[in-house]
Amino acid sequence: MFLDGWVQSIEPTDGSGRLAIDAHAFLDAWAHRRHGTAAEWSAFFIGGGGYSLPMRWVEAWPGFRATVAEIDPAVTAFAATIGFRQDHNRIAVRDDDARAVLRRDPGRYALVFSDAYAGHTMPAHLVTVEFHRLVRDRLAAGGVYAINAYDWKARPRFLEALVHSLRQVFPEVVVWTSSAAPNRHGDRSPFQVLASDAPIDRAALADRWGGREWSAAEPAIDASATVLLTDDYAPVDRLTLR
Repeated sequence: MFLDGWVQSIEPTDGSGRLAIDAHAFLDAWAHRRHGTAAEWSAFFIGGGGYSLPMRWVEAWPGFRATVAEIDPAVTAFAATIGFRQDHNRIAVRDDDARAVLRRDPGRYALVFSDAYAGHTMPAHLVTVEFHRLVRDRLAAGGVYAINAYDWKARPRFLEALVHSLRQVFPEVVVWTSSAAPNRHGDRSPFQVLASDAPIDRAALADRWGGREWSAAEPAIDASATVLLTDDYAPVDRLTLR
Protein backbone atom coordinates (compact mmCIF):
# COMPACT_ATOMS: atom_id res chain seq x y z
CA MET A 1 0.00 0.00 0.00
CA PHE A 2 1.61 3.23 -1.20
CA LEU A 3 -0.19 6.39 -0.12
CA ASP A 4 0.74 10.08 0.18
CA GLY A 5 4.36 9.39 -0.73
CA TRP A 6 4.80 6.61 1.85
CA VAL A 7 4.76 2.83 1.84
CA GLN A 8 1.99 2.35 4.40
CA SER A 9 1.82 -1.42 4.50
CA ILE A 10 3.51 -4.50 3.04
CA GLU A 11 1.98 -7.97 3.06
CA PRO A 12 4.03 -11.09 2.20
CA THR A 13 3.03 -13.31 -0.71
CA ASP A 14 4.91 -16.38 0.53
CA GLY A 15 2.24 -17.44 3.01
CA SER A 16 4.23 -16.31 6.05
CA GLY A 17 3.14 -13.76 8.62
CA ARG A 18 6.38 -11.77 8.56
CA LEU A 19 6.19 -8.01 8.87
CA ALA A 20 8.36 -5.81 6.65
CA ILE A 21 7.46 -2.42 8.16
CA ASP A 22 9.83 -1.65 11.06
CA ALA A 23 7.13 -0.25 13.36
CA HIS A 24 4.84 -3.23 12.79
CA ALA A 25 7.58 -5.80 13.41
CA PHE A 26 8.69 -3.96 16.56
CA LEU A 27 5.22 -3.71 18.06
CA ASP A 28 4.45 -7.32 17.19
CA ALA A 29 7.59 -8.46 19.03
CA TRP A 30 6.76 -6.18 21.97
CA ALA A 31 3.14 -7.43 22.15
CA HIS A 32 4.18 -11.08 22.18
CA ARG A 33 6.65 -10.40 24.98
CA ARG A 34 4.20 -8.26 26.93
CA HIS A 35 1.03 -10.32 26.55
CA GLY A 36 2.39 -13.80 25.95
CA THR A 37 -0.48 -16.25 26.44
CA ALA A 38 -2.92 -13.68 27.84
CA ALA A 39 -6.52 -14.79 27.58
CA GLU A 40 -7.67 -11.42 26.31
CA TRP A 41 -6.55 -7.85 25.82
CA SER A 42 -7.46 -4.88 23.63
CA ALA A 43 -5.82 -2.23 21.47
CA PHE A 44 -6.84 1.02 19.82
CA PHE A 45 -5.19 1.80 16.47
CA ILE A 46 -4.81 5.38 15.27
CA GLY A 47 -4.67 4.81 11.51
CA GLY A 48 -5.56 1.56 9.79
CA GLY A 49 -3.14 1.31 6.89
CA GLY A 50 -3.15 -2.28 5.71
CA TYR A 51 -4.55 -3.53 9.06
CA SER A 52 -1.46 -5.74 9.38
CA LEU A 53 -1.34 -5.93 13.17
CA PRO A 54 -5.09 -6.27 13.91
CA MET A 55 -5.31 -9.12 11.40
CA ARG A 56 -2.40 -10.99 12.96
CA TRP A 57 -3.34 -10.35 16.56
CA VAL A 58 -6.92 -11.65 16.32
CA GLU A 59 -5.33 -14.88 15.08
CA ALA A 60 -2.62 -14.92 17.77
CA TRP A 61 -4.93 -14.20 20.71
CA PRO A 62 -8.50 -15.60 20.60
CA GLY A 63 -9.56 -13.01 23.17
CA PHE A 64 -7.95 -9.99 21.48
CA ARG A 65 -10.17 -7.11 20.38
CA ALA A 66 -9.21 -4.07 18.31
CA THR A 67 -10.76 -0.71 17.54
CA VAL A 68 -9.31 1.02 14.48
CA ALA A 69 -9.86 4.71 13.72
CA GLU A 70 -9.22 5.11 9.97
CA ILE A 71 -10.49 8.41 8.63
CA ASP A 72 -10.43 7.33 4.96
CA PRO A 73 -12.85 4.49 4.07
CA ALA A 74 -10.94 3.99 0.80
CA VAL A 75 -7.90 2.85 2.82
CA THR A 76 -10.00 0.24 4.60
CA ALA A 77 -11.52 -0.89 1.30
CA PHE A 78 -8.07 -1.34 -0.21
CA ALA A 79 -6.86 -3.23 2.87
CA ALA A 80 -9.66 -5.71 2.20
CA THR A 81 -8.02 -6.55 -1.14
CA ILE A 82 -4.81 -7.64 0.63
CA GLY A 83 -6.36 -9.76 3.35
CA PHE A 84 -8.30 -7.62 5.83
CA ARG A 85 -11.72 -9.03 6.74
CA GLN A 86 -14.04 -6.04 7.09
CA ASP A 87 -16.71 -8.18 8.78
CA HIS A 88 -14.39 -9.52 11.51
CA ASN A 89 -16.36 -9.41 14.76
CA ARG A 90 -13.29 -8.60 16.90
CA ILE A 91 -12.04 -5.66 14.81
CA ALA A 92 -14.25 -2.56 15.05
CA VAL A 93 -13.54 0.04 12.35
CA ARG A 94 -14.45 3.70 12.91
CA ASP A 95 -14.45 5.90 9.78
CA ASP A 96 -13.52 9.04 11.66
CA ASP A 97 -10.64 11.05 13.08
CA ALA A 98 -9.01 9.21 15.98
CA ARG A 99 -9.24 12.16 18.34
CA ALA A 100 -12.99 12.40 17.81
CA VAL A 101 -13.39 8.64 18.26
CA LEU A 102 -11.37 8.57 21.50
CA ARG A 103 -13.29 11.54 22.87
CA ARG A 104 -16.56 9.60 22.47
CA ASP A 105 -15.14 6.20 23.45
CA PRO A 106 -15.50 5.28 27.16
CA GLY A 107 -13.41 2.10 26.74
CA ARG A 108 -10.01 1.35 28.25
CA TYR A 109 -7.22 -0.26 26.24
CA ALA A 110 -4.02 -2.12 27.08
CA LEU A 111 -2.41 -0.45 24.06
CA VAL A 112 -3.01 2.65 21.97
CA PHE A 113 -0.89 2.68 18.80
CA SER A 114 -0.50 5.86 16.76
CA ASP A 115 0.60 5.30 13.16
CA ALA A 116 -1.26 8.11 11.38
CA TYR A 117 0.39 10.28 8.75
CA ALA A 118 -0.71 13.15 6.55
CA GLY A 119 1.83 13.04 3.76
CA HIS A 120 5.29 12.80 5.36
CA THR A 121 4.32 14.18 8.78
CA MET A 122 2.06 13.18 11.63
CA PRO A 123 -1.17 15.22 11.94
CA ALA A 124 -0.47 18.06 14.37
CA HIS A 125 -3.61 17.49 16.45
CA LEU A 126 -2.50 13.91 17.19
CA VAL A 127 0.86 14.79 18.80
CA THR A 128 -0.04 17.50 21.32
CA VAL A 129 -0.02 17.45 25.11
CA GLU A 130 -3.80 17.72 25.10
CA PHE A 131 -4.15 14.68 22.86
CA HIS A 132 -1.68 12.69 24.96
CA ARG A 133 -3.86 13.39 28.02
CA LEU A 134 -6.87 12.01 26.15
CA VAL A 135 -4.90 8.86 25.28
CA ARG A 136 -3.80 8.48 28.91
CA ASP A 137 -7.43 8.60 30.01
CA ARG A 138 -8.26 5.75 27.59
CA LEU A 139 -5.49 3.43 28.77
CA ALA A 140 -6.19 0.60 31.17
CA ALA A 141 -4.05 0.33 34.30
CA GLY A 142 -0.46 -0.24 33.19
CA GLY A 143 -1.42 0.43 29.57
CA VAL A 144 1.08 1.60 26.96
CA TYR A 145 0.88 4.34 24.34
CA ALA A 146 3.01 3.54 21.27
CA ILE A 147 3.89 5.98 18.49
CA ASN A 148 5.60 5.28 15.17
CA ALA A 149 7.64 8.44 14.58
CA TYR A 150 9.89 9.15 11.60
CA ASP A 151 12.57 11.81 11.88
CA TRP A 152 16.09 12.59 10.73
CA LYS A 153 19.00 10.75 12.32
CA ALA A 154 20.87 14.04 12.62
CA ARG A 155 18.99 16.60 14.76
CA PRO A 156 15.63 14.81 15.16
CA ARG A 157 13.80 17.95 16.20
CA PHE A 158 10.29 16.53 15.86
CA LEU A 159 11.20 13.43 17.90
CA GLU A 160 12.66 15.63 20.64
CA ALA A 161 9.51 17.77 20.71
CA LEU A 162 7.32 14.67 20.79
CA VAL A 163 9.23 13.13 23.70
CA HIS A 164 9.29 16.46 25.57
CA SER A 165 5.49 16.75 25.15
CA LEU A 166 4.85 13.15 26.21
CA ARG A 167 6.89 13.71 29.38
CA GLN A 168 4.36 16.33 30.45
CA VAL A 169 1.79 13.53 30.69
CA PHE A 170 3.61 10.21 31.21
CA PRO A 171 6.39 9.47 33.74
CA GLU A 172 7.83 6.76 31.48
CA VAL A 173 8.87 7.62 27.89
CA VAL A 174 11.26 5.30 26.04
CA VAL A 175 12.54 5.55 22.45
CA TRP A 176 13.47 2.40 20.54
CA THR A 177 15.71 2.27 17.48
CA SER A 178 16.26 -0.58 15.03
CA SER A 179 19.54 -2.18 14.03
CA ALA A 180 18.21 -2.13 10.45
CA ALA A 181 17.34 1.58 10.42
CA PRO A 182 19.21 3.88 7.99
CA ASN A 183 22.35 5.37 9.51
CA ARG A 184 23.66 7.62 6.75
CA HIS A 185 23.80 11.32 7.63
CA GLY A 186 20.58 13.01 6.63
CA ASP A 187 18.43 9.88 6.33
CA ARG A 188 15.06 9.68 8.01
CA SER A 189 14.68 6.76 10.38
CA PRO A 190 11.83 5.07 12.25
CA PHE A 191 11.74 5.67 16.00
CA GLN A 192 9.33 3.64 18.12
CA VAL A 193 8.20 5.60 21.17
CA LEU A 194 6.52 3.96 24.18
CA ALA A 195 4.91 5.95 27.01
CA SER A 196 3.15 4.74 30.13
CA ASP A 197 2.27 5.48 33.75
CA ALA A 198 3.91 2.14 34.63
CA PRO A 199 7.54 0.99 34.23
CA ILE A 200 8.47 -0.14 30.70
CA ASP A 201 10.63 -3.21 30.11
CA ARG A 202 13.81 -1.94 28.40
CA ALA A 203 15.34 -5.30 27.47
CA ALA A 204 16.31 -5.55 23.80
CA LEU A 205 13.68 -6.90 21.41
CA ALA A 206 14.25 -9.16 18.41
CA ASP A 207 12.21 -9.50 15.24
CA ARG A 208 10.22 -12.76 15.45
CA TRP A 209 11.26 -13.50 11.85
CA GLY A 210 14.91 -12.56 12.37
CA GLY A 211 17.10 -9.84 10.92
CA ARG A 212 16.25 -6.92 13.21
CA GLU A 213 16.77 -5.98 16.81
CA TRP A 214 15.61 -2.94 18.74
CA SER A 215 17.29 -1.24 21.69
CA ALA A 216 15.79 1.25 24.10
CA ALA A 217 17.01 4.64 25.33
CA GLU A 218 15.74 7.64 27.22
CA PRO A 219 17.01 10.61 25.20
CA ALA A 220 18.37 13.58 27.09
CA ILE A 221 16.45 16.65 25.91
CA ASP A 222 17.08 20.30 26.69
CA ALA A 223 13.54 21.42 27.54
CA SER A 224 14.50 25.09 27.23
CA ALA A 225 15.49 24.59 23.59
CA THR A 226 12.76 22.16 22.56
CA VAL A 227 9.27 22.94 21.28
CA LEU A 228 6.36 21.90 23.48
CA LEU A 229 3.61 20.61 21.16
CA THR A 230 0.22 21.97 22.18
CA ASP A 231 -3.13 22.57 20.50
CA ASP A 232 -2.12 26.23 20.26
CA TYR A 233 1.30 25.58 18.72
CA ALA A 234 2.43 22.38 17.03
CA PRO A 235 4.73 23.20 14.04
CA VAL A 236 5.12 19.56 12.98
CA ASP A 237 5.93 20.34 9.33
CA ARG A 238 8.64 22.85 10.27
CA LEU A 239 10.23 20.45 12.75
CA THR A 240 10.15 17.47 10.42
CA LEU A 241 10.78 18.65 6.88
CA ARG A 242 14.15 19.71 5.51
